Amino acid sequence: MTKLELQHVQKRFNTGMVLQDINLTIDQPQIYGLFGRNQAGKTTLFRLITQQISPDSGAILLDNQLLRHNSNRAQEITLSTQNSVFAPNLTLAEILKWAQKFQPTFQHNAAKRAAIAMGLNLNQLYGRLSTGAQIMFKTIFALMTSAEIVLLDEPTLGLDAAARDKIYQLIIDNFTDHPRSIVIASHLIDEITNLITQVLILNDGVISVDTPLDTLLAQAYILSGPENTIKALSLPDKLKVTTLLGTTTVLGQGTLPKLPADVTLKQPNLQNLFIGLTQPENTMRGVIS
Repeated sequence: MTKLELQHVQKRFNTGMVLQDINLTIDQPQIYGLFGRNQAGKTTLFRLITQQISPDSGAILLDNQLLRHNSNRAQEITLSTQNSVFAPNLTLAEILKWAQKFQPTFQHNAAKRAAIAMGLNLNQLYGRLSTGAQIMFKTIFALMTSAEIVLLDEPTLGLDAAARDKIYQLIIDNFTDHPRSIVIASHLIDEITNLITQVLILNDGVISVDTPLDTLLAQAYILSGPENTIKALSLPDKLKVTTLLGTTTVLGQGTLPKLPADVTLKQPNLQNLFIGLTQPENTMRGVIS
C-alpha cells in the first residue's frame, strides 16, 4: 500500500494563508471523508498532493521519499475535480481509448460499462456534456485508473439525487473490487457518511480531526433538558449550547456523567458534529435537529 505523508505543509496565496500546518498520513485501504467549510483549502490540499502547485514550506512524501523527486510515480495518485478537463473535441469513447493506450492498467471495459450505466453516451463529445455529466465522467475515469490513492473533489456536484446514488454505489463497488485509499471531499456530509470509515476535518488551516468515523460519533452527544438541570451538570467539551423556552440543548464530546431522568441523550449525526467543530459559537444557532 502506498504511503502518502504531509509534514508541516504550508500554502499561502495573495489573499492570505490557506493551509498553515498540515500534518496528514494516508496509508490505509479505506474511504476517507475530507470536510471543511467553504474556502477551507480542500481543493488546495488536493492540488498540492498531485503537484499542481508547490507548498511554501513543509514536505510531501510518497513512501518516505519527497514526492517532487518521484515524478515517475505520479500515476499512483489521481485527482478528479471540477477544474480538471479532457479535450472537448474528443468523444468519451475516444478518451477512454486514449487512457488505455497510455495507462495499460486502466480498466477500459469497466469504465465503458460504468459510463453507460450512468446514462452517458460514449459517442458524445466531452465538451458538449453538462457540468454534472462531465463531473460524473471524470469520477468514473479516476476510479478506473490503477492509482493507489484516489482523490475525489466534490464528485457529485451538479447531480440530482438519483445520479448521486449511482456515483456512491460505483465508489463502493470499485473499492470492494480494488481496495485502496479513496479520499472524498464533499459538502454533502450526511450522504457520504455510509461510504467512509475515516473522518478528516480541515479547519483554520490544519487537519483538526483525523479519526475513525465510529470513534468520532461514539464520543459525541446531544443532551436536552431543563436549563437549570443542564447547568448543574459537569459536561465535557461543550461545542454548542442553546436555550429556548427554558430547555437547554448541548452538543459536545467526551464521557458523560450519570444523567438525571429529565435529561435526554442522543447521538448527533456527522453533519451536526462537523458544524459544532468548525463554526464559532455565536453563529451556530439552530443547527441541531
